[in-house]
Amino acid sequence: MAHSASRYYLEIDSLNGLGNTMAMVAAVLEDGTPAQVRFTHFQNAYAWGRLAEVYHGRALPHDPRGRVQWIVHNQARFEGAPPPGGRVLGGVLLERRPPTGGGALTGSAARRGWARFQVEAEAPDGARRPCRPAGPEQCKYGDQPWQRFGPDVLTMGGAPREVLFMHPIQGSTVRATYPVPAGTRGGTLRYGLSDGATASDNRTPVQVNLREGDRVLGEAQAGNDPGLHALPFTRTSTGVGAVTLELRTENEGARIFGFDLELE
Repeated sequence: MAHSASRYYLEIDSLNGLGNTMAMVAAVLEDGTPAQVRFTHFQNAYAWGRLAEVYHGRALPHDPRGRVQWIVHNQARFEGAPPPGGRVLGGVLLERRPPTGGGALTGSAARRGWARFQVEAEAPDGARRPCRPAGPEQCKYGDQPWQRFGPDVLTMGGAPREVLFMHPIQGSTVRATYPVPAGTRGGTLRYGLSDGATASDNRTPVQVNLREGDRVLGEAQAGNDPGLHALPFTRTSTGVGAVTLELRTENEGARIFGFDLELE
C-alpha cells in the first residue's frame, strides 16, 4: 500500500501540483482568448479558478461555447514532442485547440455550418444510431469518446488542418449528409487521416464513398499516405439536393479521419 501510494503521488498527483498549475494558468491568461479548459484526468478547475483570481487578480477568460479549448493532459507525464498548439509544463502537456487564433470557425461553408450535417452510424444488422449533441461543437454516434463528429484541428501532412472530425466504426457505416443548395454544380471533398494515424501500425484503409441519393459521385480510400487529399465530384443536376459521405473500415484503430466539403 505504501509503494502504491508513493507511486501515485509521485507520478499522478504531482502533475496537478502548485508549480505546474500556476504555469498553465499563466499561459492561458497570457493567451487571453475566451476558452474552455478540459482535463483528461483529475478535474482541477476549482484550483485553476482560484489561482487566476487570487494570484493574478482576474478570472480565466471563459467561453461556454468552447470555440477554443485548452486540454490539460494530466493523466500521465508527457514524453516526446508536443503537437501543434501544445507545450509541456512540469511534465504536463497543455494543448490549445485550435493551435492559434481566436477560435472562430473558419474553413468552408460546410465546416462553418457543421451543425447542418445529419450524421448517423449504421450497424451491420441495419440498426441506426443518430449523432446526439455531446458538448460544444460536437455530437456522438457511438459509445466511445472518439466516435464523434464536429469541427477540429488535425495535423495532416505536417501542418494543422481545420477539418471536420468523423471517426469510422469497425464493421459499421458512418454517414454525414449535407444539404446542397440550388445552383451547385459539384465540388471537392478533401479528406485524410491524421499524421498520428498514418504513422501507426494499422494499415487498414478507410473506404470513402460520396453519394447523392443512389448515385455514386466518387470513391476513394484514406490510407497511410500523409496529407489532405482531394476527391472532385460533379452533380448531374443543379437543383436542391444532398450529398452524403460514407465511411467504412475493417479496423478502426488509429483511423483518425478528417474532411472538408467545398461546393461550387
